[in-house]
Amino acid sequence: MKSMSSILTLALAGLALVACEGAPVGEPTAEETLRSVDVPEDFDFATTKSLYVLVSTADAGRVEVIDARGRTRFQGPALTERPTVVSLSVPSADDHVRLRLTNGRGVERIAVAQIVDDVAEFRFD
Repeated sequence: MKSMSSILTLALAGLALVACEGAPVGEPTAEETLRSVDVPEDFDFATTKSLYVLVSTADAGRVEVIDARGRTRFQGPALTERPTVVSLSVPSADDHVRLRLTNGRGVERIAVAQIVDDVAEFRFD
């Protein structure tokens, strides 16, 4: 019984060695190297960018800043005497944020503010 177990173990080990044999590794071809890749001058590895959001309103209430993926990034009081300024980070690919203004009576207003030069600005009239 013990020899049968040893034979089975050796057979499985041999099968594992044969199954793991891969293709030979050679030199990379010209297409596989980075020497031929054209990288734009403004490229960087950043995946987020800083953003200032300015929200103006005459309605007292709460303002929410929602990124392009639908995640709430800020929630706080909406100032009436001057713009509400929010500083946050958003994904580099985002070109807009959504703003939700809820006044004291529970009435919601939603707007889309485009991001221009790391600033998104909107005035609720």
